[in-house]
Amino acid sequence: MGTRAGRTPALAGSPADPYGRGGNAVIRLTRLNGSEVFLNADLVATVESHHDTVVTLVDGKTYVVLESAEQVVERITAYRAHVLAAVEVELSDLPPDDGSGQVLHLHSVHERRG
Repeated sequence: MGTRAGRTPALAGSPADPYGRGGNAVIRLTRLNGSEVFLNADLVATVESHHDTVVTLVDGKTYVVLESAEQVVERITAYRAHVLAAVEVELSDLPPDDGSGQVLHLHSVHERRG
């Protein structure tokens, strides 16, 4: 991975990015040959544990990975919990509801608010 503005981006699953997201809706997994693959956590349909762990996406594409099924599910769950926590923070910044209805503008977790 390259650097941008003199900073090294956090690797998914590293201490700086414990959710394994790589800054996006992805989780980092390891193929059997040791290479990394980043999968969109929202597109995972099934995680099966045979001799190896098989991750199937909603389009039917499969990936065989070194991580256990439990580890894959933990990464997906952590990613989704992070998304829900970000929405909760956005909601807590809103003024009390006066019953007139409001539009909630969601921002990316990485987007700076001014």
